[in-house]
Amino acid sequence: MGPVSLLTTTSQRPIYAGNSHKHVFPIRSITGTRHAAVTDRVLATVLFTDIVGFSAMARDNEARSLELLAEHAAILRPIFIAFDGIEIKTIGDAFLVEFASAVAAAECAIEIQTTFHNRNENCGVNRRLELRIGLHLGDIVRTESDVLGDGVN
Repeated sequence: MGPVSLLTTTSQRPIYAGNSHKHVFPIRSITGTRHAAVTDRVLATVLFTDIVGFSAMARDNEARSLELLAEHAAILRPIFIAFDGIEIKTIGDAFLVEFASAVAAAECAIEIQTTFHNRNENCGVNRRLELRIGLHLGDIVRTESDVLGDGVN
């Protein structure tokens, strides 16, 4: 997506640009001037992952949990790419990934679970990583650095 266009608005309601898939949402800047950022609305599948029990793991052994977190990311990122997923963001032990295809997202989730199942069979109990995965299909609104909307929730 190109640079964000800024438009002045005095309305509290969203202003819709010429394309029905481009929406303009009011934003108040630091100076108090109202601007609006143009965004894209698309149908997409989003995949969420997080590690089961990661907070307790980090509390019990921070060094090990950070090592496992790095391993977790190193395993997941190539799988996302293999299924044409676009990593939107990661927060702690969680990933948010966008897919144009619901089938690709489901196949990616299966590959992740299979990979971690096989990994966990070959490591000690204190190094196992169990992942939760959620898939959502719906309209999402893309901003410059995030995705929002009912399809994300």
